[in-house]
Amino acid sequence: MFNLNPFSMLLSAENLQDLQRRQYRECLIMRDLVPAGGQHDGIIAVSSYGNFLCMAITGRYETLSNPGGAGIVDDGVCYLSGQLRDGSGGRPMFDQRIPFDLLLSPGRRKSALSTTLLADPSAPPLFYPLEFMYLFPANNNIVMDAQNDSDTDLRYEICFHGIRIAQQFQG
Repeated sequence: MFNLNPFSMLLSAENLQDLQRRQYRECLIMRDLVPAGGQHDGIIAVSSYGNFLCMAITGRYETLSNPGGAGIVDDGVCYLSGQLRDGSGGRPMFDQRIPFDLLLSPGRRKSALSTTLLADPSAPPLFYPLEFMYLFPANNNIVMDAQNDSDTDLRYEICFHGIRIAQQFQG
């Protein structure tokens, strides 16, 4: 019998294993602490395994402050902003710093570090990864130039979802 499915030749264990040796899904996670009222470059290495084709970004961040020195409060205000850069040449991915509440999903993370937790009438965060396609070269870094406008040190985590293109198969 003749098979009209053009993909039938591609879906063999041998073909899929060969493809997995050359490219595979990977997540690179950047974790950083930005000092109160300061700036810090968060850095994640792309490594020598191969180029990394980023396809989406997700992340979360803290929203802490210390109003009047009365204790750390999780007030829900986004104090972090950042500009993503390709570490291989310093190329900025945005024309300016973008507030993390416009960039990262699911976004705000309630922190156990607060001594006072304000009432939070907001709904649970929406999970909607930001589509972001960029090929980061092997042996380089992804850099987030983050600014903290709070009077408290703040943490964030960013997950870069993508495809690793294995080094031995690149031309």
